[in-house]
Amino acid sequence: MRRHAIMIRMACASLLLAAGLLLPVLSYSVAAASETETGNGVQEDVSGLIDELVIASGLDVSLNEAVDLLKEGAAKNKNTLSALGRSRFDETMAEKFAMPRIMALLKDSLYGNKDKEKLQAALDWFRSDVGRKIIDAEKYLSTPEGRKRREHYLAYEPVYPTSADRLTLLYELDRLSGSSEFAQQMLNEIQAAFSSNMAFYRPGQARQDKIAATTADAKSRVKQRGILTMTLMYHEISDEELAQGVAFMRTDAGQYWKDAGLRAMKIVQIDLNKKYLEMIME
Repeated sequence: MRRHAIMIRMACASLLLAAGLLLPVLSYSVAAASETETGNGVQEDVSGLIDELVIASGLDVSLNEAVDLLKEGAAKNKNTLSALGRSRFDETMAEKFAMPRIMALLKDSLYGNKDKEKLQAALDWFRSDVGRKIIDAEKYLSTPEGRKRREHYLAYEPVYPTSADRLTLLYELDRLSGSSEFAQQMLNEIQAAFSSNMAFYRPGQARQDKIAATTADAKSRVKQRGILTMTLMYHEISDEELAQGVAFMRTDAGQYWKDAGLRAMKIVQIDLNKKYLEMIME
């Protein structure tokens, strides 16, 4: 019974976390390549370009935020673990959520994409004046201070007026980036993982219903939370500048960047979810 209660709390916390983990829209539409063929068939190493893209896009900051949030969630439940679990907590945490391992997993997931021309176009965008301004705004909400401001903002009535034209831009950016769709997929992954573990422990119907209700509630709020977060994130970005971001996402380079990046981010997020579950089960 005690194990069931612990898992229910962790399951609910994880599902709500995923609903709020809409990483910055342009930041996590990321793609890269390890090498690409030149005209004579020679493989050209572009691993250095990958490193530049990860930093220029702010993806490294977004990854740190995702890991920090999971670690914070696990730490809140430390006292519910066995004495042995508590004694090993810090060591286990450092092992499962080591950033060098997670960053290596991300880059390994990106290395199969080989269109250097599109990658360079994406890097040029991130290095443009408007691109840097947008990424800086996204990075801020990934900091501890920014996260607190975001959660306070989402908990109360938004203070930044949003015109119909700006809302159209935000919804289009969400659509082109696949942000809400990605969050929904991650909620499905988390639900499947917890359902598997719950089947092993055979919880009662009431507990199963609680997880199902939590999941449904989280899914219903994904897009709403995403759009509200964007009104805060981009409140110092003009409509014209935001329209340039949308225009970039409509290009071949923008879509290439998005598709490869979301595939890589999915691999990383599934790995983090697995490690999080392992923390619960130990």
